[in-house]
Amino acid sequence: MFEKSRSVVLGGLAFGIMALAIMNLIHHPAPSIHYLTPDELAQISPHLASGYRDGKGNGPAFFGILKSQWAELSAAEKREDAELVIMALGSSGVREVMVFDDIRRLKIQGANGFVRLPPRE
Repeated sequence: MFEKSRSVVLGGLAFGIMALAIMNLIHHPAPSIHYLTPDELAQISPHLASGYRDGKGNGPAFFGILKSQWAELSAAEKREDAELVIMALGSSGVREVMVFDDIRRLKIQGANGFVRLPPRE
């Protein structure tokens, strides 16, 4: 009898976990993102290796990765490129920009047209 009630409890627990997982998928669907093509990235900056935009390509956020050549630019060249990135993306409705280097350090951050670079950039 103990084994039967244990099976019922385990079955109920498994069912509950599965129900929670399904409810989570229904209420929190996977984000819809659009990865930019190499041509689209090149129009924004020659220094972008990859990037994507939320909202199936129409959302207000852009996340990108820089090519390793970014590190070779002077501080003034980095600022100029960052401003061009923010301006180019802003003209298509992007309000939030985060661009990282190849080891995931934040290198360009933009919000509503304002550019922020790390202190030593």
